[in-house]
Parts: sequence; C-alpha cells; structure tokens
Amino acid sequence: MLRRVLVLLSIVGLCMIQFNEDRATASHSTNSYSNMTHWNMAGKLINDGEPVPAAEALVFSIFNQGRQLPAFISVNEICQAQYDYLYQYLSYAGYSRDYYAAAYYPTHARCQWFGNAVFWLGGQHPDGSYSTPFITSHQHPDDLSKPEWRGFVCGKAAFPTFSPCSVHITNKVHQNVNYKNLQIGDIRSWVQFSNACCNPTYLAGDLNVQPSNSAVSLFYSGFGEGDDCGSSNNRATADDDLKKDYIFIPDPSNRIRHDAFIGGSAHSDHHVYVTYYSSAGTACS
Repeated sequence: MLRRVLVLLSIVGLCMIQFNEDRATASHSTNSYSNMTHWNMAGKLINDGEPVPAAEALVFSIFNQGRQLPAFISVNEICQAQYDYLYQYLSYAGYSRDYYAAAYYPTHARCQWFGNAVFWLGGQHPDGSYSTPFITSHQHPDDLSKPEWRGFVCGKAAFPTFSPCSVHITNKVHQNVNYKNLQIGDIRSWVQFSNACCNPTYLAGDLNVQPSNSAVSLFYSGFGEGDDCGSSNNRATADDDLKKDYIFIPDPSNRIRHDAFIGGSAHSDHHVYVTYYSSAGTACS
C-alpha cells in the first residue's frame, strides 16, 4: 500500500514539472473522445536506455494533458529499463502492457532488450497478446547483421475488446528488394485479418515511408489515419520534416474527430503524436 501511495505521489510530482516540448494540450475540448498516443522515443540511440528524461517526459505528457488517459500507447525504440519505468506509473492507472524485443544487448544494464511496446486500458484478455518478427525472408540483411529483427506486438484488451498494435519498419534501402513495402504488407495483412475476423485492431508505429508510398496507402482503405483532420494533414512526425509515424483507427466503427497533436521533443528525433477519435458523431467535427 505504501509503495502505491509513493508512486501516485510521484505521478503528481511529475505533472508539476514543466516539460513544455512534450505537453500535448489542445485548444478544443477532447474529454468526450478517446485518444491514442504514439512515440518513437529513440530509447537507445539518443537516450542510451536511461528512463530519465525521455520516459519521464512521456509519463508527464500522458498524465498532464487535460484530457482522458490514452486508450492505447505505442512506443518504438524503447529499452527494457524505460519499459519498466513507464509501467511503474502506468500500471497504477490501470494499464496492461506487452513488448516485442527486436534486439538484445546482454551486457547493457539498461537496454538488455530493445524494441516496441504497447500499453492499453481495459485489462488483459485471457487470449493474451501476439508478438512476432516479420517473416525471415522480409528482414533486411543489414538489420540481420546487427542483429535486429523488425517486428510488431499486438495486445488484447478484455473490456472493451480491442487489439492495440505497435510496429517499427526498417529504415534500410536495398538495391534489389523493397523490404519496407514487404514489411508494411506483412503488418497490413495481419491487422486487416485481425480487424475483420476477431476484434477492432489499431496500429501505430514508425513506418519509415511517406503517405504517398504504395504499400502504406492501402491502409487508408478501411482505416482512418490519425492526422486526417485539419487544414494541414500528413504533417511531419520527425525532425527531418517527414511524416514517418502513423496511427490507424479501424473505420467505420470509429471516426477521427479532431486535428491531431504532433509535437517535437528534445528527447528524440521523432515527435509525440496524439490522435482523437470516437465511435459516435461525424469525422473531423
């Protein structure tokens, strides 16, 4: 009980710290809508596995946004110590979790594994989660030489039943094989199958391609993308001024309701991305 009180007090303390660059506030009221948050936190490359400041800033952003807690949080490039740090706080708000380890670094104290993570509200479904690398033939040779097995993880919430998925596609280009499109095709097939046969399936992640890419454009049939609303959609989600990160919401069961929040962070080369949606009403209203 004492540990629970101390953690809750720590959350309150974090919410008093001014991480302005990570604060996802909106000019409109979003309390009547659900939301989802995605971030490639560059957990190893920039933060060397340290939970502070990147994971700390994400906790602050989640608990200090003046709106409902995200139904689903996707994190790419997260290290094991950062994953544990996030869950220390998120578990007391009712979140379940799972991860996909793309690479292992046994001698690194804070990053013994590295990959994708999902956190979701609604409890853990008895069927459990699903985590897998892409088919071996669709791994880029440069990734295998690290080794880093690109893949995805899908949680499964008990109530309401839905599957939140987090993915990170290769950023490598090959002279003869388009591994990016092959991997996007793999995850698209899985998400579309899961959404059609089983329960609403949501996908967030760094796809390392732009919206004009032929493979990612197929996602827009049957799904809404988190930045569909607003006068300027398909905004950059990374410091190189390109849109690489996506949040796909199953349609027509849900509608993207408002302009997304996409905000830069000093702790990563990718932006924090928050989308708002609901099962009622009209899109972009």
